[in-house]
Amino acid sequence: MKKILYIFAVFFIFCNVFASCSNDDNNDAVTPSGNPAEVAAGTYEGTWTRIADGDTTTNEGTIIIAATDSAFTADFHFISTGYSLDASSVANIAYAGSDGTTFVYNNGTSTNTLGSVFAGRIENGTVSSRFQISQRAGRTMKLFTFLFNGKKNI
Repeated sequence: MKKILYIFAVFFIFCNVFASCSNDDNNDAVTPSGNPAEVAAGTYEGTWTRIADGDTTTNEGTIIIAATDSAFTADFHFISTGYSLDASSVANIAYAGSDGTTFVYNNGTSTNTLGSVFAGRIENGTVSSRFQISQRAGRTMKLFTFLFNGKKNI
């Protein structure tokens, strides 16, 4: 009886070695082609939120994205006259999905021309961005967190 159970167990294991799950990879997904910086380029108008020491204020502003000569990089120009913000820097940009309308961007170096690490996401014509910079507030320098949400002008 033990031999029969042993043979049955070996047969069961042997059969499962050759069994597999169905292929659930979506090999039909199309990766967008072209330079994502050229597709995402444009003027995005929206709201800047500035946070420092528990104080949160909002102001209108703009982010202008322009493709550079290098693939997968773009020039980001951050503008808010109410916050005396007028700075730009280059960042890496890539597709973040197969639909060709979602992107992620970042610059992980604080020695860039903005003077801060920054990152963001563009999804269906809406951009969100975040960075921290020091600005003069009266007689002192304060570290401000800037957040931006805006829509692409078409």
